[in-house]
Amino acid sequence: MNPYELMVIINPDIGGDATTKRLDEIRKLITGPKGEIFFEDLWGLRDLSYTIKKRDRGFYTVFNFNIEPGMIKEMDMALRLDNEVLRHMIISLPAGYEPKTLKKREEEAEVEAAKAQEEKDEKAAKKPMARRIVKKEEPVVEAKKTAPKKAEGKEEPTLEEVDAKLRSIIDNPDINF
Repeated sequence: MNPYELMVIINPDIGGDATTKRLDEIRKLITGPKGEIFFEDLWGLRDLSYTIKKRDRGFYTVFNFNIEPGMIKEMDMALRLDNEVLRHMIISLPAGYEPKTLKKREEEAEVEAAKAQEEKDEKAAKKPMARRIVKKEEPVVEAKKTAPKKAEGKEEPTLEEVDAKLRSIIDNPDINF
């Protein structure tokens, strides 16, 4: 007999009593053909990361058990045919695997995150402060508004002269607009 882990997500719309009944059926499926459950963790109702069979939530349960390898295919087929099982996954466990509850895993993750943050803070405290390079600000000089320089010896054309020149350009039959 080999150790396996089964995670099952059950449709929560069937209700609490039907969910309990469905879990009992899964337990019988595991223990029926010479199998034994050595660990069970009910995660409860949780949000799914994506919609499965038009459902956004599911009732999660994890079973760790020992069973003959030949019985896995039968168990897999029975779970696939069950309409109330949204998803399931059966994996083979490595030798010496210690099952943990979800709560214990979350607590360990929090402790590890706190340690990582503490180490990060210690590194930041030991690290010398970077020198700040301060640039001297140059004073802003505003450009003086000056009239365009007149060409020596030439006078600026009057407005009437500019209009006449534009009319002659527009009226030129060789230019197409």
